[in-house]
Amino acid sequence: MRREDLRRRGQSTGNPTVVRGNVTDQHTPPQTGPGTGTRSPQWDFEFTIAPAAIVTRSDRPDFTGGNTVNPPNGTHVTTGNPLTGGADKKWDVSRRMRVKALSPNVATAWYDDPGGTIYDNLPSASIIQENYPANTVMGNDDTATSDENNIPNAQAKVSSSDRPTCPVLRNAGGNVGNLVEYRLQFGEFLRLEIAGNWYRVSDYYDWRFHGKLIKVNTEVKTGANGICNTAAAGDDVQVIAQNQGEPNTTVITPGNNSTLDTTAGGDDQVVGNTITSGADGIANTTAQADDVQVIVVGNGEANSVCITRGANDKGDSTPGGDDVADSPWWVDNGSVSDSSNNGW
Repeated sequence: MRREDLRRRGQSTGNPTVVRGNVTDQHTPPQTGPGTGTRSPQWDFEFTIAPAAIVTRSDRPDFTGGNTVNPPNGTHVTTGNPLTGGADKKWDVSRRMRVKALSPNVATAWYDDPGGTIYDNLPSASIIQENYPANTVMGNDDTATSDENNIPNAQAKVSSSDRPTCPVLRNAGGNVGNLVEYRLQFGEFLRLEIAGNWYRVSDYYDWRFHGKLIKVNTEVKTGANGICNTAAAGDDVQVIAQNQGEPNTTVITPGNNSTLDTTAGGDDQVVGNTITSGADGIANTTAQADDVQVIVVGNGEANSVCITRGANDKGDSTPGGDDVADSPWWVDNGSVSDSSNNGW
């Protein structure tokens, strides 16, 4: 059987996407917080064994059933799991991988570490965390078979799929403007166990996922005066109207006599035993007797969210007055996934 007797095909649909969730860093000291990662679109691969008689004729070597020996072993760079679980049949669609990290400002401790070495020795402007294995039969990105169909079908085809996510960072890590890129480059291939030995029986199908993140602010908050001085830009959402404060915040509370002695002014309102700002969110009332002035007249509630990010997942608005940009997150910065191994 010649390598050119096998045809291989790969395709993906969609674009890289951002995923978020609670992630736990396994480095010392452990830290937990909301995390952001960027995910490749789904890739589906199909290998056609030709001629089909290799797997359909009765007078052929027996390539059916489970493998009798494990594939070449090693340690998966992402999870730290052994590679011996990467095959459960004599036919096996496998995958090689190389990984380069560009993380000049962000240290290892701020990544979500799934147990391997992919995030070690950071920060670094450029570091190769894993290279293609010298053994061409080794699938160093193949620890399980749940994403594979290794039993040739009636058309003598086997298949696999993959959708990597990388990098994954906790949002507390890094500073606004920091850039991170992880270059994952793959080669999908077909291997076969013959008489207790593994052989690569196809060329590689090259594909890549370059995950890129940037740290940006995603909100604008009011400053000390509690007034929103910023107009939303881009697709940001204006939560508090410009030149107003957060509505219905506490302006005045009772003093030691536990009685509210103040009469509400402007559009402020008495709510229970307090006075709150009205719809404009600005304190219009001066405390009387021993009542307590919580918000100075003319101000609103400090540190209130007045603008949030829109559908593009990042803040487009420049703070005005004493407003401040806040809630920095990692967001996608032009991740790439295609059938090449360019840009290493």
